[in-house]
Amino acid sequence: MNKSIYITLAVIIFIVFSTNVFSETIMIHKDDDIHHKIFPDLADYSLHEKSFEAINSSNISIEPAIWPFGGKKDSGSSNIKPKSTRKAFFFSLLLPGLGETYVGSKRAIVFLGLEAFSWWKYLTNTKEGNDLEKQFQRFADRHWHYYDETTSAGDPLFYNYWEWLKHNYEINELTPEDYNEIKDIIEAGGQSHSLPSTKTQQYYEMIGKYDHFVYGWEDIDDNNPSLEELGFGEKTQLINSPLRLEYMKMRGDSNDKLKAGQQGIYIMLINRIVSAIDAGRLAYHHNKNLDSDLSMVRIQFVQKHIIDRKVPMIMITKKF
Repeated sequence: MNKSIYITLAVIIFIVFSTNVFSETIMIHKDDDIHHKIFPDLADYSLHEKSFEAINSSNISIEPAIWPFGGKKDSGSSNIKPKSTRKAFFFSLLLPGLGETYVGSKRAIVFLGLEAFSWWKYLTNTKEGNDLEKQFQRFADRHWHYYDETTSAGDPLFYNYWEWLKHNYEINELTPEDYNEIKDIIEAGGQSHSLPSTKTQQYYEMIGKYDHFVYGWEDIDDNNPSLEELGFGEKTQLINSPLRLEYMKMRGDSNDKLKAGQQGIYIMLINRIVSAIDAGRLAYHHNKNLDSDLSMVRIQFVQKHIIDRKVPMIMITKKF
């Protein structure tokens, strides 16, 4: 059984190659002269001079003898090389649109444009967000006071955050630098947020976000008449501080810009993934179409004009 399969395959291969060689030998392109070694008696005749006269005077549709090896089908010969799907995928993963360029697709400009846009969005918004962050930090350092006794303008302070802590948690024996002990006392009293020992991102978030830090803002004495009577006994959520509101707006603007910058990163990642998949798919279909075109065996019945005679021929061609 296996022997017969091998013999059959050998015969098919022989026929394919032999018919291909035969067709290349005896069939001629419409722009070429007849080969003198095949037809020595026609040496004085040119296909340009005789054959096309007969074609023009007849209604028969004549195809080039060696099509698809020549003629208009060769116009795309520069794009007949197979493309590596792996290369196309990783090219676009490295730089969106690069894989599409490798395959020869014009849609590469779309992915390259998105890549440029994502970088612009990330860089510009991140820079603006960082600049705004520095601004609100400087603003907080001037107008929020942990244990300072004077305002940013040098006026005496009647309220600060440390004095509020001492009033509410009875920690007179501690100093403002006893952060760990203060934290334990605050958490024991049911409060989960205590001031960190350094001015971290958490520090700048808490002094504006949570009400119990409001006594650190230097403008509360001028904007809350009730403090004259209640002092540190006033509920923190009822205390008004325009400086705190302004600070929160500055932080919000900074965060919005930084989030917009992060969106640029997300666009980069999504663009790379989509472009890589698209480039791999394009390379796959390119190779699939190429394989289909190159492996096709064509059998054509044609009539060739040799001088003034019509010669019927069977043309069998196959591309490799």
